[in-house]
Amino acid sequence: MFRACEILFMRGIIGQMTHLSISQFSHSYFKILKHLVPQSRRKHLSVKHP
Repeated sequence: MFRACEILFMRGIIGQMTHLSISQFSHSYFKILKHLVPQSRRKHLSVKHP
């Protein structure tokens, strides 16, 4: 029973994540990339990303 609840819980989390706007997720992802990637590569990334 605990296994089933665990699977349902994980499925619920995945469902919530898919319900979140993908643009919001990619925005925060690129924000993290901006901090990690050096200046020169950041310009290259911004050119590739619309």
